[in-house]
Amino acid sequence: MFDLEKQIAAWRAEMLRAGLKNPNVLDELESHLREDVERQMSAGISVEQAFEDAATRIGKADFLKREFAKVGESSNKHHNMNLNLSDANPEPRWATYFKAATFTLPAVCLWLFSLIMLLPKTRQICHAAGVVFPAIFDTTMGLLALLRQDHLILIGAIAIALLLLEWRSAAWPRYRRTAMGVGVFVVNTGALVSITMMFVMVVLAAPHLMHQVK
Repeated sequence: MFDLEKQIAAWRAEMLRAGLKNPNVLDELESHLREDVERQMSAGISVEQAFEDAATRIGKADFLKREFAKVGESSNKHHNMNLNLSDANPEPRWATYFKAATFTLPAVCLWLFSLIMLLPKTRQICHAAGVVFPAIFDTTMGLLALLRQDHLILIGAIAIALLLLEWRSAAWPRYRRTAMGVGVFVVNTGALVSITMMFVMVVLAAPHLMHQVK
């Protein structure tokens, strides 16, 4: 099985053997490599092929060494090399957080609306129809009440955690976009599942209500 981390470590070792000793340069090149691999994998390319293509785009170690010698490693001007690295530049942090907020906010608002307005009505319909109301909805309502009381604490905790990651974690910029993407996916999926479950419960209760009316 292809081990991406092992291959990246071998690639980095090859760079060191070729004379690229500057850790900052190596870290940024590795960041370019990982970003390129992640982008290709999200497009459906296998991890092995994505790594090979990304490594080829960055270039061989001896070529990189000559290019760094021309522009000067100490000044970190490797962006002036004639390499196709523009597409692999890490996304600015503000852009990542802005996108995450943009894609999360509608789902959060819809989820809160459904919990405040739709869930109580769903519960009422189920009880009137004699349909068992799932316990998970009661748990969800309890969590909602907790969020109403402590939402500022929750928001503050998330903000502090992100600030600490930006400040103290050298690896966070490498995984920031992926982590935010996973978070957005989880929130949107949770909202969709919650609303779908409410709709299903109403559909199940409708025949019982119609029978009672008759």
